[in-house]
Amino acid sequence: MKQLYLLCLLVTSAVSYKILCIHMVPSKSHFHLVNGVVQPLLKAGHKIVLATPFPEAVKNHNNITVIDLSSHNDFLKNIDMSDPNVNMGNVISLSRDMTLATVRKPVIQEMLVKDQFDAVVTEWFFTDIDAGYAAILQVPWIVLSGNVINYQVEQLVHTVTSVPIIPSIHTDYPMPMSFWHRLQSTISYATMMIYEWKSYQLFKSDYEENFGPLAAARGIPLPPFEETYRNVSILLSDSHPSFSPARSIPPNLVEIAGYHIDANIPQLPEVSF
Repeated sequence: MKQLYLLCLLVTSAVSYKILCIHMVPSKSHFHLVNGVVQPLLKAGHKIVLATPFPEAVKNHNNITVIDLSSHNDFLKNIDMSDPNVNMGNVISLSRDMTLATVRKPVIQEMLVKDQFDAVVTEWFFTDIDAGYAAILQVPWIVLSGNVINYQVEQLVHTVTSVPIIPSIHTDYPMPMSFWHRLQSTISYATMMIYEWKSYQLFKSDYEENFGPLAAARGIPLPPFEETYRNVSILLSDSHPSFSPARSIPPNLVEIAGYHIDANIPQLPEVSF
């Protein structure tokens, strides 16, 4: 009987993974998306370490460890992310600041040096510095996108082919687009590429400066940024052809819109007038 019990324990440990989930954006809508990935993993028996600005919103579970990033809420005091005309340079700067504040947390640095994980889940938010987590831990990198598929997300795992045929999420151009709409879409894409080109060296420097010492402390060489920042194992997108334009996508880009909605919907409370 004891042998059978030990065998069951070994089987359980063999199918259970330890996964690091990084949620740095201090927005409840972003939290719900990340939590929509975390909860099914917990139900499947996996162990989760979740870094989030909303530790109080995480349900208690024996297999989850929560890292408090509530100080990240201060980052949104000087920028209105709901403004459609918000300056993209400011958004990229905000994302960089939040990413660096996250990786510089002593508790996270200690985990990256001492702990073993089987996968890393991060949310894409206008920065590539997050590539360092999976690079140091030498595990698959799973990226979650809270938007419908667009060229910024598309380029993470694929050659961008949608610019001349599918309008940007920042516009309301009709389909099929006219010549002028296609021209404006191309200009918009070129502008974004300029922002990314200007950010690339900065992100590379941040990657090497912050993850380099951690890799050395772990006893491994830090992979070059050029090899890691697009080394995405799987990209999960909150998108679906039923409400966003259908397009050709690679096998490791999966549309999973609605995944964060609980299958057990509680009844609406009765309201008396």
